[in-house]
Parts: sequence; C-alpha cells; structure tokens
Amino acid sequence: MSPPVDVAAIGDLIRTIAREEMLPRFRQLAEHEISHKTPGDLVTVVDHAVEDRLSEALAARIPGSVTVGEEAVAAHAATLDRLDAEAWAWVIDPLDGTRNFAEGRVDFASIVALVRAGVTVAGWIYLPVTDRFAVAEAGSGAFLDGDRMRVEQGMPLAQQTGAFSRPRGTTARALAAGRLADALGHQRSITCAGADYVRLCGGGLSLMMPRSLHPWDHAAGVLMHGEAGGFHGLVADGRPYGPRERTGPLLLTPDRRSWEQAVAIMGPAILA
Repeated sequence: MSPPVDVAAIGDLIRTIAREEMLPRFRQLAEHEISHKTPGDLVTVVDHAVEDRLSEALAARIPGSVTVGEEAVAAHAATLDRLDAEAWAWVIDPLDGTRNFAEGRVDFASIVALVRAGVTVAGWIYLPVTDRFAVAEAGSGAFLDGDRMRVEQGMPLAQQTGAFSRPRGTTARALAAGRLADALGHQRSITCAGADYVRLCGGGLSLMMPRSLHPWDHAAGVLMHGEAGGFHGLVADGRPYGPRERTGPLLLTPDRRSWEQAVAIMGPAILA
C-alpha cells in the first residue's frame, strides 16, 4: 500500500513547523510554559503548538483522513480509537523527548507516521537541533538525509549496545531485564524514542526494548527499522508490532538470532 502523498513534501512540512515552533523556544521556556499531564510526564506549550499545526496541515493533505496526536489522546483518550477505523490516520508525536527539550538537552524529535487499517505505510523522524531527517516508506527502504540506512547484522550480543526501559528494584521483571543488560556490550535507558530509532537504524545502537507502546513513539520507527533490515517482535509471542498494539515489551534487534538469544536470556519473567 503506497501513501497517497508526496513523502518528501510531508518531510518539508514537518521540518518547517519544527524550525518555527521548537528551535526558537529551545532553552527559552518560561516556568509557566511547562506543566505535568501526570506526575513525571511533562508537557510544554511547544508540544501543543506543534501538534495543532501538524494536525491541521496533515489532515488537509488527505481528504477524510484523521489525526491521532499524543496531546489529543492525553486530553481525550477516545481519540486513540481512530486507529481502529479504516481511514487514513496521521499518528503524531509533536515533541518526542519533552523532558530533554524542557531541560535543554538536544535529544528531541518530531515523529509522524501514516497508518491505514492498522498498517504503517510511511514514517518520518526529524531531529531539529542537528537538522537530520529519517524517512521510510513501506517496501521502499529507510533513509537518513537521503542515504539508505542498514542495520549491522551478525554481531554477538556481547558487542551490541541496547537501549531499554529497565525496571527498577528487584522484581522478577527487573532481574530479567538486568540479565539482558549484563549480556550486552553496553546498555542505557531510552530517553527519546525518535532519536534512538535513528541510531538503531543508522548505527550507534543495536537493540531496543520499549515496554510502553504508544503508537506515536513507535509506528514510524518500527517501520524504519524493518526497512533498514532489522528484526522485531513482541516479547510475549513474537508477533510483529502494529500501531494498534498496546502491550509490550517490544524487542527490536539486528536479526532474528539476536532476538531469540535476548528473549532466552530474559526468560518469561520479563512479562511479569
């Protein structure tokens, strides 16, 4: 299924809005422009401004399409149900890595995915500070600034770098994640899904295991990773991810062998 839009033109739109709304406010936010949706979950005036502009502009590109934005879902949870329909749906993370943005760190992104009937057909990830753009179209490959991205396959786990949401404490799930961390060459936390997906597809990161499966975080990136030659599956049963999935963890690796080794190391306790 091909997207009924000019993929490059959508990228230009995302870049323009990010440059106009994000960069002038980066490291310039006033305290009253930052709030909490829930304890620990920040939102800023920039999140809302970018989402409002993207939602309006993208919906106009495909008549009858709908938008599913992170902030719209936060305000009205039923907005997420739009993904269950057959219409074209724009899935929008206006400012991925909001905490990084609010604290003056450079790892933040705008992420957009185009979905129909539960299938992601195109994805865009823009990193405003470095002006880097990753884009993928189903069946056509994944590209970073025009260069094709390829994951490095065949690397032993002990040489791989992983990013995942590692549970705290000594629960069975935390210990299972710790076993995987110990088996890797290096591990760290996911701080910005968009930036980490670009690293996962283009180098610098080998393995990623998010537990929360918000579609605005993962629909574009999972497509991108697959188009770059990577392998993924839900840890529970190996099923491929789709933007309607809600329950993780999801494991993305360079190849099937790495995925199977990582799941075996963690064991069933990771699902606790």
